[in-house]
Amino acid sequence: EQGIEQGIEQGIEQGLIIGAQQLVIKLLEQRFGLLTEIDRNTVLNCNSRNKLESASIAFAENKSRDEVMAELV
Repeated sequence: EQGIEQGIEQGIEQGLIIGAQQLVIKLLEQRFGLLTEIDRNTVLNCNSRNKLESASIAFAENKSRDEVMAELV
């Protein structure tokens, strides 16, 4: 039962990360146009909710594309 709970928690966490990645990509493309493959991969390879949240905050603070991307590495 503990293993099932842990699996559910990991699944939820992964779902939140994927949603945050998709949001960051949409925000960046809305403001800056299509992302390069490198930038898209940077977002998709970021598995930290904190970093993705920081990138979203940087976006909301009207930071440059490079400043937003820097939050992800």
